[in-house]
Amino acid sequence: MEIQYVSMSETHIPVQAIKGRGTATRHPHRFESDQRHDFDDGWSTLEECVEESAVPKTEVIWENARSIITSNDSPDVYFDRSINPYRGCEHGCVYCLDGETRILMADGSTKALSELRVGEEIMGTHRQGHYRRYVRTAVLAHWRTRKPAYRIELADGTSLIASGDHRFLTERGWKFVVRAEPGLQRPYLTFGNSLMGFGKVEPPRPAMMEFSRASLGTLGFDFVHDVPGRGTNKPVQSLRVRGGLREHLRFFDTCDPAIGRKRDISGYAVKSAADLRVMSIEPLEGDRDLFDITTGTGDFVANGVISHNCYARPTHSYLNLSPGLDFETKIIAKRNIAALLRSELAKKSYEPRLIAIGTATDAYQPVERELRLMRSVIELMHETNHPFGITTKSSGVERDLDLIAPMAHRKLAAVSITITTLDAELSRKLEPRAAAPHRRLRTVKTLAEAGVPVAVSLAPQIPFLNDDMEQVLEAAWEAGARSAFYHVIRLPWEVAPLFRQWLELHYPQRAARVMARIHDMRGGKDYDSDFATRMKGTGLWAELVGQRFEKATRRIGFNRERIVLDTKQFRRPGAEGQKELF
Repeated sequence: MEIQYVSMSETHIPVQAIKGRGTATRHPHRFESDQRHDFDDGWSTLEECVEESAVPKTEVIWENARSIITSNDSPDVYFDRSINPYRGCEHGCVYCLDGETRILMADGSTKALSELRVGEEIMGTHRQGHYRRYVRTAVLAHWRTRKPAYRIELADGTSLIASGDHRFLTERGWKFVVRAEPGLQRPYLTFGNSLMGFGKVEPPRPAMMEFSRASLGTLGFDFVHDVPGRGTNKPVQSLRVRGGLREHLRFFDTCDPAIGRKRDISGYAVKSAADLRVMSIEPLEGDRDLFDITTGTGDFVANGVISHNCYARPTHSYLNLSPGLDFETKIIAKRNIAALLRSELAKKSYEPRLIAIGTATDAYQPVERELRLMRSVIELMHETNHPFGITTKSSGVERDLDLIAPMAHRKLAAVSITITTLDAELSRKLEPRAAAPHRRLRTVKTLAEAGVPVAVSLAPQIPFLNDDMEQVLEAAWEAGARSAFYHVIRLPWEVAPLFRQWLELHYPQRAARVMARIHDMRGGKDYDSDFATRMKGTGLWAELVGQRFEKATRRIGFNRERIVLDTKQFRRPGAEGQKELF
């Protein structure tokens, strides 16, 4: 395999049958109009599986990231902050709105979706305790597509134009605009569903504006005259606008107050008295240009309601790249990751919490041996005593043991090694460019002997394929792992057709049975994104897998002690290359 470094514009790969990769084609995405380093990954030669001449080149696409710490409020994962040095993964494991939609900016103003630019600050949401609250976030990607659209009308007069695949937050979770094609199922909007947000913000009335900006009554605001009580040192009187967040935002748009802090709605709970029931959903004639963005929070506020933007293989679609072969051969490298992280950790407002590394794609890509982006992140974590956890399938993590081990001794680091199966033949088909199972076990042993807390991840569990859960757990325990977890296979978005293609290629006689069992534990569909069930599934097979896991881990001795990392040792970094005097 030869590694090439290219710009974002050089993204074409011919459609062809590929050996040595997880997918056989450059699978189309929903937005579409090696010289190997010497490294022991457990396979004796590359030719054990593929002809070297058949392996496509890996291209590294440099990216100057705008933000680096991603937040999430998913209740079914152990972390709420994560870092991913790369997008795309060589291991090979196998929504849109009208451009005129007004997006809520971080300063309280609104801007047309089509006019947004990467790097701009807007408002997203984040779950804090019992409430989802508004928070600042950044636009990470912005794209245009052309497809059929629908008009959604809400009871308060809010009108939205979106593709059928777009999702909005309702009182019953995220729902698509329309139902899936025949044969597939997904939650979708129905009449009476209420969207979450503050709803329609009435625009300023020009005639009233000309008459007087100073008169709240003339502009139609409901307000209260607050008079301080006797004995107040600073008897300042004030006018307080009533009506909740929606009226506050209308005031910002109308009067354009100069005090910036008054315009920031960060921390407001996502609740409103507005009637946001869905009244109608009508298809529009023909295709039209639609737009979407990716943000740091995974959502944004569109026309006053919470709108979703969508996460490993599917993220390549945001870059106009295929979630199939492009995902494996075009690796997006965040060249400024260390500098950006240093800046984030240095902020006085930053509060240390566990950061998970490698949650979307493996941080130890083959190109990491040369680029050392992950190494730069760990060096900064070491400098600042910041706690972190790593999830990987690669033995490359051993390279950084000189930093990880001493941090682990001070309860600042832990590592999870994913071992899907001990069957080398299945592993080579399922994860064609990841380390061999026995090599991963050796990595577990190396880490454990160095004093690093090691967990083993048995993910994903696939019906009728990797049925050696107990054997994996026993081997991982013997190697030194003391924690274990699993999840069943997940097939969101473009991953489903890629997995079907992989099944037909490698296990054609089992393909129908595998997919039927997946549908059994996903309510009759490929995937269910509900937080309560997406990791474990539902139904008899999901229950049996869960029982097997619980019995095996209890018998062997896993999960008797919880790994808790320490945040109290954190110290803010100085400027790069600069040490503190005291």
